[in-house]
Amino acid sequence: MIKAFTKTVVERRRFHVDYACWLDVNEQLHTLDIVVDPVTADAPLVVDQAYPNAEDTALVFYVSEGKANTSYTMQMIVTTTEGQVKRDDIGMKVIP
Repeated sequence: MIKAFTKTVVERRRFHVDYACWLDVNEQLHTLDIVVDPVTADAPLVVDQAYPNAEDTALVFYVSEGKANTSYTMQMIVTTTEGQVKRDDIGMKVIP
């Protein structure tokens, strides 16, 4: 896990993940999949509005909701224009 954060149920937070130091020259981010674990059907952690920066080297996304007193892992899986695949896990603990 690269980092863990804490948020309250009512917060909606913006996150920025920079991949520039990992990418080769002229390589860009191509696709993004975000998998949230665990799935809490009654109060899911919502990750939305993910978009790249202008250079396609970083990602911005928003995290909201979630079940109180639950720790989640957000698996960020990116594919690049050169075919590289990278997975980074980010932790999110939701508190009341």
